[in-house]
Amino acid sequence: MRNLVLIFALCLVLITSCNRTDPEKGVAVARVYDSYLYESDLVAVTYPGITKYDSLVRVNAFINNWIRQQVLLNQAKKNLDLSQRDFSKQLEEYENSLITFTYETELINQNLDTIITEEEIQQYYSEHEFDFELHHNIVKAVFVAVPSDFDADVVKRFSKEMGRKDTVVLDTVSAMVERYAVPNYLDVDSWIRFDDLLERVPLEVFNQESFLKKNVFVSFEHDSFIYMVRFCDFLVKESVSPIEIEKDKIRSILLNKRRKELLKKMSNDIYEKAVRDKAIELFNK
Repeated sequence: MRNLVLIFALCLVLITSCNRTDPEKGVAVARVYDSYLYESDLVAVTYPGITKYDSLVRVNAFINNWIRQQVLLNQAKKNLDLSQRDFSKQLEEYENSLITFTYETELINQNLDTIITEEEIQQYYSEHEFDFELHHNIVKAVFVAVPSDFDADVVKRFSKEMGRKDTVVLDTVSAMVERYAVPNYLDVDSWIRFDDLLERVPLEVFNQESFLKKNVFVSFEHDSFIYMVRFCDFLVKESVSPIEIEKDKIRSILLNKRRKELLKKMSNDIYEKAVRDKAIELFNK
């Protein structure tokens, strides 16, 4: 049935196309009142490699949508007076905005210094650190998940190394993890949300702040694994967010500030040039 519909649609296109031809657009394939759809308008509807069936489906859908749109547009034109259909002012304003935006974008691309140094980031952070408030608890933590049926001496060694406060021992843990291929997370230098850690480690925590203040190392068994978690540092929500987390945000703030300053300077320079060139006149009534 679908094939018959498509064949009928194609025949309708071919029959209609015999009625009108445009030297530039080619043969017409549909008409709604005084508007015509041409073969050239259908070029972008399909693409290389598409099957004939899918091509017909897309063309048929495009033609149907075009017809409905033109019918609605024709009805709208009939029911709106000339003043309601006059968008010349809005179009002029929109065109002016596009031209100005394109010009400003090109000038920014050519002139904006996008290099933000670590010193600039540190200075901004120091001057605005209380603007960076944490909205969740974060931690620096590492963990391993050792199968419960491992040799007891291996489990004991993992527990001993993970329980130490000295982060240097993580080199030893890393070597053991590689040797025994146990699930792990050993990035001690990165802050992560405590909630994200809890998605990977099945800890039961009812009060996060209280738990973090009381625990440095925890070990527990769950689903045939012994989890060992060591907390190296933590910050609770509403604390000042560490600079490591805020670097990208600060970099964006500083770039946006530079962008605004550059646009303001360029605007002033262009205005002052126009004044010098006597290109501006005010006429008194």
